[in-house]
Amino acid sequence: MIDVMIASMRERPDGGPDDALLAAAIQAEGGRVAIAGWDDPAVDWRNAGTIVVRSSWNYHLAPHAWRDWVAAAATMAKLINPASLILWNMDKRYLCELARFGLAVVPTRVIAADQPAQVLAQASWEGWTDVVVKPAIAASAFGAKRFRLPAEQKDLTDHAALLASSGDMLLQPFQRRLEKARERSLVFINGQFSHAYDKPAFMGTLDGKTAPLQLVQAGKGELRLANAVLAMIAPMPLIARVDIVPGAPCATLMELELIEPHLALDLHPPAAAMLARAILG
Repeated sequence: MIDVMIASMRERPDGGPDDALLAAAIQAEGGRVAIAGWDDPAVDWRNAGTIVVRSSWNYHLAPHAWRDWVAAAATMAKLINPASLILWNMDKRYLCELARFGLAVVPTRVIAADQPAQVLAQASWEGWTDVVVKPAIAASAFGAKRFRLPAEQKDLTDHAALLASSGDMLLQPFQRRLEKARERSLVFINGQFSHAYDKPAFMGTLDGKTAPLQLVQAGKGELRLANAVLAMIAPMPLIARVDIVPGAPCATLMELELIEPHLALDLHPPAAAMLARAILG
């Protein structure tokens, strides 16, 4: 029996940038650990006491298989985060739900896959002339693009038609604050704030080479918003990253990452040990 199996993906058998640090921290706490791809049929997840989803960055490419794996994994071992949170968080329309609680969330409209032309009509209705369109189910900024209207109207409709072939999509106003400020990512472990870092908007890589990450001090407003978001979720996720647009008029939630967030453990070494202890319980 392996104490902890870190779920990555078959094309990344050694996991993501955080996984080696987490595995070493688990071993330092006396735990046995292995890394395996969630999509590798050769892996027997019944050998794990706990399965920690960490770098399954391709799940959005096979959402039906992903849902099946999550459901099955939850019957074989303790799953972190819980299956209910993973399945809820994989569809970004959760942002609409959080907004209904009165939280400061980037305005988000859902465009049905069978009505891609509605994306332009919705933008016009909202009066948005600088927008972002992205798949409702996606990871690592996959499929997210910015369009300026009316100049890029055709590009917008073409992109919406392309995304519609895979499912519903989201329409949001571009947050112009991100032209001068970087997005903030606040990392929480078992509900406790660990550290924060910033990154460019639309960051498509996680290796720090093309999009270097920087450790930052989270502002009071950012912490207040992040804690308010987590307070709306049950059960409390053991691993969470709250992505925030900083600045005036207030900090705004961009995304809540509960499935496979990059945690930048290398920027804050105590976090790996903190996470390992939380996983081992």
